[in-house]
Amino acid sequence: MTNAPASGWARWRKPAGFVVGILLIAAAIVVLAQSRDALREATDAAVHAPVWIIGVMLLLPVGNAAVVAWSFQVLMSRFGRVP
Repeated sequence: MTNAPASGWARWRKPAGFVVGILLIAAAIVVLAQSRDALREATDAAVHAPVWIIGVMLLLPVGNAAVVAWSFQVLMSRFGRVP
């Protein structure tokens, strides 16, 4: 590996990604500001949702993380144990 300074596109890739991310966040804020009624309706629907839906909403990301961890374990097990 060389420690040569990056040139060309490699030098601008991280700042460009940062700018794109900031623009996407700004666009999301603009859309939310323009559709306040829809945001209010969505908030009301979430507040009045049944408890089991909120529980499922909270547990599904945990289940997703468990399945992803299990799949990585299956994929890496042929190469030995990874601490």
